[in-house]
Amino acid sequence: MRAAAPHPGRASRFPALLLLLLQASRWRFWLYLAGPFLLGYTAGSPSLDSLRLPVFWALLLVFLLPANLLLYGINDLCDRDTDRLNPRKGTAELGLQQSQERALLIGVAVSAILLAGTLFWLPSPLARWLMLAFVALSVAYSAPPLRLKSRPVLDSASNILYAVPGFVGYGISSGRPVPWEAVIGAGLWTAAMHLYSAIPDIESDLKAGLATSATALGHHRALVACAVLWAGAAGMVTALRVLWPWCLLAWCYPVAPLVLLLRPPRDVARAYWYFPWVNAGLGMLAFFLLAGPRL
Repeated sequence: MRAAAPHPGRASRFPALLLLLLQASRWRFWLYLAGPFLLGYTAGSPSLDSLRLPVFWALLLVFLLPANLLLYGINDLCDRDTDRLNPRKGTAELGLQQSQERALLIGVAVSAILLAGTLFWLPSPLARWLMLAFVALSVAYSAPPLRLKSRPVLDSASNILYAVPGFVGYGISSGRPVPWEAVIGAGLWTAAMHLYSAIPDIESDLKAGLATSATALGHHRALVACAVLWAGAAGMVTALRVLWPWCLLAWCYPVAPLVLLLRPPRDVARAYWYFPWVNAGLGMLAFFLLAGPRL
């Protein structure tokens, strides 16, 4: 008897599934979670030998794909109605189709299981509590009943979740909690980044009836608030003289929204896509400055 031929659709579905998960995880923004972890871990490490430890590489991989898929996948699943009015969806970002929802739900569930699994092998109670906080904020940001993204002020404040991987990394490598000044500075920076990212969506969010910090403030006041928040973060870094004098580059962030006040609104959306490159470039510079003295 001849062996049955493989189902012709299965092999062709795998690339489509992989592409869906990559798009849903916002691969352009992977470093927004993995980058803080790398910097926090390096800042707390007594030597670069700790970068060879399995826990470092395991968590780096977790914060690259599973953590991003959890965060953004839940966002896509919970925003199906409002995303129909967002011009970014289906062009620059994934426009989730009904036929893709089951596959994405499974991907999000697997990511949640992987992140929950880290709680059993993380080396300290502090790291476990921080990882639990990351998962809780990732879910609460988009999912009801809290749905923090629809609550002005809380939507931007909750985005400190992007800094939590850095707190995890620092706690594991140093054995100490992150200094409170760093927590405040990170909270200001992530709040500004979230508020800025919501400005291009003001029109579509208003049409969808979604209240955000950006819709509450309006275009111009939101840009001013971004400048103030980023100035606070840059001022904190400068006062602490972290990586002096390179830390002065942090002042490019509050300058950007002030310049955009003089530009047409469409330039805010265009500039948004440059931030991953700027953040990645400055993040890599910070990594080499932290690691350099230990080489």
